[in-house]
Amino acid sequence: MTHESGPRDTESRAEGRPMQAEVEQVMNQRVTPAVGEIVGQAEVVLQEMSEELRQQLQRLSQSVQAQPLTAIGLAALAGFVLARMTER
Repeated sequence: MTHESGPRDTESRAEGRPMQAEVEQVMNQRVTPAVGEIVGQAEVVLQEMSEELRQQLQRLSQSVQAQPLTAIGLAALAGFVLARMTER
């Protein structure tokens, strides 16, 4: 069975062109700028979170250096608790 292109197919394609142009116009005028703004905001949030994480790691490192035995004890306790939780 072959598909023949008739007048209806040609009309459908011709009617679809203006709609395609309208969709492209909406994309260019509204969607693309909105997506760009969202990406910009996400980059700012990501940079802020990255800086906060860096500061938290620095504080943790300083705490471990100031009290190494406490850090070892907490790490051992956390390991013990996790082991008990996973064996059940």
